[in-house]
Amino acid sequence: MADNDSLDAPDYIARFDYQAGVDYVIAFNRLEGGNAPDSRVVMPPAFTIVTPANQQQVTDGETVIVSWTPTGAPARASLTYNADCTFVGGTHSYSGGALSDDANADGREPVSINPIVEFARSGTTSTLTRCSIDVIVSHELQGRIDPAYRTGTARGIVSRKVNLVYIPR
Repeated sequence: MADNDSLDAPDYIARFDYQAGVDYVIAFNRLEGGNAPDSRVVMPPAFTIVTPANQQQVTDGETVIVSWTPTGAPARASLTYNADCTFVGGTHSYSGGALSDDANADGREPVSINPIVEFARSGTTSTLTRCSIDVIVSHELQGRIDPAYRTGTARGIVSRKVNLVYIPR
C-alpha cells in the first residue's frame, strides 16, 4: 500500500487484481500501535457506461443522461467530473467536483452542462472555446476496518469514465 498524500489524514491506496465479490483482507504489521491483521473490503461488480457515447459533443443548456449497467446496487453509485476548459488565447481552467448520487439505484443520472462550464468561466473575461469534461461513475462498497485502528474506512471502488466535449453556442 502507498500513502495517497492526503492533506487531512493518513490515507493509503492499494491496487489489486480485480475480482468482484471477493473478500480482500488487508493486514498491517505495525511497529507502534500493534498489528491490525483484519481489515476487509469487497469490490463491487464491474459495470459499463451505456450513455452518453464517449466524446459526445454537448453545448449550453444541455442535460445529458449518464446511464450504466448493471446499476451497481447495493453499492453506492456517485458521479463526479473533471473539466479542462480552453479560452481564446490558449489559457486553461481546470475544475472538478461532485455531481450527484444515484439515490434511487436505477443506474441513470442527469448531468447538467451549464454549472460545469459556468464554474470554468468564473473569474475570467476571456471567451471559452471548448471543454473536455470527464464524467466519472463510481460504485463503492464499505468494508470493515480492523478494531486495532479504532477509526477509519475501507472502501472498495470501481470507477468508469466517459468524456464529453463542450462546444459553446
